[in-house]
Amino acid sequence: MKKLLLISITLFAFQFFAFGQCETEPTVEKTGKTLTQKTVNLDFRSLVSLRVEANAAETSWAKKGAESNTLTVFVDGKYNQDILLFAGAEKFVYQILLGELKAGKHKIVLAANKDHSVNSNSKVFSAIPQVYSLLS
Repeated sequence: MKKLLLISITLFAFQFFAFGQCETEPTVEKTGKTLTQKTVNLDFRSLVSLRVEANAAETSWAKKGAESNTLTVFVDGKYNQDILLFAGAEKFVYQILLGELKAGKHKIVLAANKDHSVNSNSKVFSAIPQVYSLLS
């Protein structure tokens, strides 16, 4: 019983001291250079993924301090997620799920994340939104 009470108190207290992943929410302006932006117009609530073909020149996991670059994804001006360009200088297709979006027009922005990249040599060759209907 004491053990259960101790666990309950610990979990309750933890919620007041646990912090989110980011100290401050990333913004397009603070993140870095916008590499590409796409607009998708949805007729109805949908699940949206994004197919991104990109590379990061002059990066290599074999070289300390030159591991990779990061792209940050924004949907309608709000932070969505990061894409770690793990394939380095090689062109690679990264498939990500943006999540559920409401009907209407949505702006998707890919920015080079200067704070989480070893250099500014990221390049996006294509970014293709893919829409999956969520009819309710």
